[in-house]
Amino acid sequence: AHGLMLAIAALLIGWVGWRWLRSPAGRAWWQNRALRLPVVGALLYKYELTLFTRSLGTLLGNGVPLLTALHIATETVGNANLRGPLATMGPQVKEGTRMVRAMENTRVFEPLAVNLVRVGEETGRIGPMMLELSSVLDREVETGIKRALTLLEPVLILLLGVLIAAIIVSILLGILSINDLAG
Repeated sequence: AHGLMLAIAALLIGWVGWRWLRSPAGRAWWQNRALRLPVVGALLYKYELTLFTRSLGTLLGNGVPLLTALHIATETVGNANLRGPLATMGPQVKEGTRMVRAMENTRVFEPLAVNLVRVGEETGRIGPMMLELSSVLDREVETGIKRALTLLEPVLILLLGVLIAAIIVSILLGILSINDLAG
């Protein structure tokens, strides 16, 4: 009876947690926590910026006006914690702030990204520079994933070794306890 109640309570807690994570507040909480994870957070951060810069570069390269392109590119970012600061760029540019200054004000982009856009703005080639920046970020994400997988392999081997050792020890203890009963 207690096991059934425990199972029902676990299912109920799981269902409530799942529903909360699907709510806007729960999603924002999860996205914030995901960005703070040690290895995965940096990869997610750069991946989201890759989406933004690639979309912005493609839109600008196809003749979409800057303000419209900024708005559309911001919508491609799935993480609300990044979308908020990126959404401030459009109004700043509309008020006359230079694109590179608006990027700096978001505090989202690394100095390399800001410098690439600065060069693009000075040469009148923001679109191609955004595409170049997205390529750089994409390579960083790929490298990060490869490093994480390289580190994950030995950890998994160790975990499997410990699991197999625990199984062997439990079998041997069972055999020894049977011998104690017989003797």
